[in-house]
Amino acid sequence: MKFFLILYVFLTILITTPIAFAKEKNNDNELFNPKAILYFIIGYEAELLSDWESAINNYKLALSNDTQSEFLKNKIADMYIKLGRFDEAIELIEKTVSENPQYIPALKSLGEIYNIQKKTEKAIEIYKKITKIEPNNKEALLYLAVLQMTVNKIDEAQEILNRIVKEEPENIMALFYKGSIYFEQKDYKKAEQEFEKIVEIKPDFESAVFNLGIINETQGNYKKAEKYYKSILEMNPHNLMVKERLARLYVADKSYDKAIEELKGLSEEMPKNLDIHRKLGMIYLQQKKFSEAIFQFRLVLGGKPDDNQTRYFLSLALIDIKKYDDAEIELKQIIKTDIKNYNAFLTLAYLFSKQNRNNDAIKIYEEILTFERDKPEIYSYLSNEYIIVKEYDKAERLLKQSIDRFTENDELYFSLAVLYEKQKRFDQMIEVLKKTLSLNPNHADALNYLGYTLADRGINLEEALQYIEKAVSLKPNNGYIIDSLGWVKFKMGKYDEALKHLLKAIEFVNDDPVIHEHIGDVYEKMGNIKEALNYWNKALIYHEKEEGLKERVQDKIKRLSVPSEQ
Repeated sequence: MKFFLILYVFLTILITTPIAFAKEKNNDNELFNPKAILYFIIGYEAELLSDWESAINNYKLALSNDTQSEFLKNKIADMYIKLGRFDEAIELIEKTVSENPQYIPALKSLGEIYNIQKKTEKAIEIYKKITKIEPNNKEALLYLAVLQMTVNKIDEAQEILNRIVKEEPENIMALFYKGSIYFEQKDYKKAEQEFEKIVEIKPDFESAVFNLGIINETQGNYKKAEKYYKSILEMNPHNLMVKERLARLYVADKSYDKAIEELKGLSEEMPKNLDIHRKLGMIYLQQKKFSEAIFQFRLVLGGKPDDNQTRYFLSLALIDIKKYDDAEIELKQIIKTDIKNYNAFLTLAYLFSKQNRNNDAIKIYEEILTFERDKPEIYSYLSNEYIIVKEYDKAERLLKQSIDRFTENDELYFSLAVLYEKQKRFDQMIEVLKKTLSLNPNHADALNYLGYTLADRGINLEEALQYIEKAVSLKPNNGYIIDSLGWVKFKMGKYDEALKHLLKAIEFVNDDPVIHEHIGDVYEKMGNIKEALNYWNKALIYHEKEEGLKERVQDKIKRLSVPSEQ
């Protein structure tokens, strides 16, 4: 069997790859050395079988019988490279090159070594020598162009590539690298032209088609990008990288169902790939399909329990379906392993606040300030919690200290205005709101607060209207701001307009007692006592949300000599 393999190798060499050192002998009019040929054949067989040590030994035996063969020296050097014995390879090649500075195979091998070792400038010098010896060696020119690209010598690389394309207009690799340079330069139009030329020559050149897909995806031409990606999948249905890219494209295009379909297909082909489940979870979270998102995130954490980012998104999904205890467990688990995880702390404080666990929220914000003191919003959040639990002195002290530090922060001033409103320090409140608006004229909440305060006190109603109308333009779907618009219209005696705005406000916030009270007030002025009582009684249902409202509304009901239903 081995004899036939040797014979096959020998015939293959003679027929398809003429022995380079045989050429050397022919050029020198010398006879072949039979032993050298025999050892070479045995060495070549070993090389084909990836037995590189044996190949080296036999090539050395061949060289001992043909000591001048540059070809054999280079074959031995190639085996050294395969074994990672670069010093020995370089020593042998440099010796060969010193004996024959124009021996191209040795120079190529030396260039290859320098490239592997990331000695790019040395590799460039070698390939420059090769192209000087053989100016039309397109392979060497391409290598040189790519190396020039690697060290950001783009002009030199382009010059070489343009020369190749001029001489060989259908040189696919030269066109590909030209397109790649344009792509890196973000000249997408020229890049697309180069890759399209390649596809015209060779429609199944996947890399060019893939790059056309990326170019169009980058520019937001999602349908065109989808066409290119799908054409690759027609050629290669198992190209997972393209499938993943296609899923990403669908997400960018908000075609979430298509993205899910692609990711599910990827999951079947790569069932252990947790990143796919994470992406599926994120899409479901974006679609507000919280149960599906939770399932995917749980799968990820089952295989990678230390993935805090996934655990964080899981907590958000749990909050959205009001599984607050479960969300708290996940957030505390993150904090346990990452004691300065800002997002986890912040979300935990928000969760406590949402459950009216304001003292717990305060503790979390105070803990955040032990490791993160450069975010002004934390001072604002903490002061708001102090206000809720009526620790007004703490809130004022904290806000004034933080304003001294963050002098241009509009939110801190707004929080101070809220504090003054709770303390009924209206003149100071108006002053601070105006300071807020001087820092941020588009602060919708400050505009609303200022406008509502003026309207509620029945002063400067035209000015109040301007503030509120601007706030509505900034936040047209905010029920509280629309309520303010209705209230200023009420104060101006425009009851029909007031009612229209207030009924719209209740569509956005149907559990706010103040809006219900306002609607009742308008109906009373319009003489519709039945509806006035109806909305005042609805306001009493939610009275716990607004301090002092219960007594105030009950007095209105009594004033009409109608007993309250509460």
